[in-house]
Amino acid sequence: MILLIETSDQKAIETLTEMAKSLNVDFRIQDDLDTVSEEERLRRMNIIQQFKGGLKKYFTGYQPDKHEWYQQ
Repeated sequence: MILLIETSDQKAIETLTEMAKSLNVDFRIQDDLDTVSEEERLRRMNIIQQFKGGLKKYFTGYQPDKHEWYQQ
């Protein structure tokens, strides 16, 4: 699996680097100053759309409130 994260936030890059090292995950940082082309953006959006709503059939209607994790 390839996970692509596009960010210019240096703190986020450092944090992700530390996390990848602690999990023994191969990673690389690619300095790409160019923006993503419109065709590439559309290709990525089309891929994401294939998975949108994929878990909807498993939804039971249960919605926990924001403090439930703490109350348990």
